[in-house]
Amino acid sequence: MASTIHDVARLSRVSPGTVSRVIHKRANVKPETRQRVLEAIKKLDYRPHAAASRLGSGKTHVIGLLVPDLQKEYYVEVSEAIIETAKRQGYAILVTTMKGDKSHLVDFLRSGNMDGLLVITPYYIEEELSLIATQEVPSVFINYESDGQVFSSIYCDQFKIGYLATKYLIDLGHTKIGFCTNNLSSPSPTKRFQGAVQAMVEANLDVKAKYVREIPQNTPVKATREWLRGGDIPSAIFIFSDDIALYVMDVIKDAGYKIPDEISVIGCGNMLVSKWTIPPLTTVEQYTARMGTQSVEMLLNLMTKNMDSRCDVQVIDPRVVVRESCRKVS
Repeated sequence: MASTIHDVARLSRVSPGTVSRVIHKRANVKPETRQRVLEAIKKLDYRPHAAASRLGSGKTHVIGLLVPDLQKEYYVEVSEAIIETAKRQGYAILVTTMKGDKSHLVDFLRSGNMDGLLVITPYYIEEELSLIATQEVPSVFINYESDGQVFSSIYCDQFKIGYLATKYLIDLGHTKIGFCTNNLSSPSPTKRFQGAVQAMVEANLDVKAKYVREIPQNTPVKATREWLRGGDIPSAIFIFSDDIALYVMDVIKDAGYKIPDEISVIGCGNMLVSKWTIPPLTTVEQYTARMGTQSVEMLLNLMTKNMDSRCDVQVIDPRVVVRESCRKVS
């Protein structure tokens, strides 16, 4: 039979109220009494009822997590890092997605069942950002860079991703460089493209419109085939995400081109599968798991501060992961 708070009180020779104050780490307990209660809790293997603990402390030990969807590897990797880090800190994660109908978000945010909130790539919920701000719940945004920053956030420098990837190709001697994205109207791809353009300008190279392609995520094979059929193919392609790069590489090889002998390819994201492609994909590491881990640490720190404290913004620097899908040209 499980021990109760009254069992602990009897063993430690104090009142149940004193046991409760020790459990909730209140200050008005003598050190020797606190030690006696803690020893009794350990001896009896007493575990406070979660609901009662929440009532006493005002804390749920739950963190809310908003994620666009759980089908893309990027979001899964960030979410897994968040869940594992929170677990180690004694917090559970309450997850909901922003895919499709978002009418449930209002109830999710107003439920009061969370001590803090993490939001991955909140560009998808611009209208709901004001609601998050009014809830007075400590919040950290992941992969979010705003000109008028009002939320704490952590993100990898998207401009630098585009710059480093393109400069790497330029340093290999490539002058005809193509760029593939699935949505140039989205903030992250836009910043990557801006970084790429900067690298091209510094090298006195033109960005040709015919070498800039949007590859729809639902029809990447068809779009890539149409591009290759048009001829005048660049000698190197920067593809803005590894998952799209996998499809593009397959189509390039099916069309008879050799990677990297005839076309060099660099991706972005350093997905686990990118090291197993043929050839292994050179890519840009944006430290997805680290963002998840550090976002939890930031949130826990924010939860102990005054809500009016200044926003904390952390920027992660990307790096090129060199494998075998790019070659030097003379």
